[in-house]
Amino acid sequence: MAQRYKWHANAEVLRVIDGDTFKCRVDLGWKVSIETDVRLANINAPELDTAAGMAAAAHLKQILPPGLKILILSVRLDKYGRSQAFVKMPDGSDLGAQLVRENFAAGADSSLNPKAYTGPPQLEPEKLLGTQPDD
Repeated sequence: MAQRYKWHANAEVLRVIDGDTFKCRVDLGWKVSIETDVRLANINAPELDTAAGMAAAAHLKQILPPGLKILILSVRLDKYGRSQAFVKMPDGSDLGAQLVRENFAAGADSSLNPKAYTGPPQLEPEKLLGTQPDD
């Protein structure tokens, strides 16, 4: 069963921090935005001080270039104050599922099956990931 999310918002990628964390500018509406770190929900990428971790971060940098518009679905704040969130890509695909499928991360849902990954609830991204007026 998919985890419920608390809120969703359009965001713009600023930079990748490691294989499962990035910084983005979140559009709060009314021309108000914040910059925040987002940790991908329900996955774990290898630590950055390993070769696998460096490869995972490099791969995520290719997937999330600066300026990319995404949709974040926040689940909770972690112990570091980062939003743990699912990410819907512009084509509607789930970023966490892609990273697990490509073996750059493991699902964090089950100690019995490290590949287990529970993604976000089903959405209609074309309704949520609309463009915002520039003016």
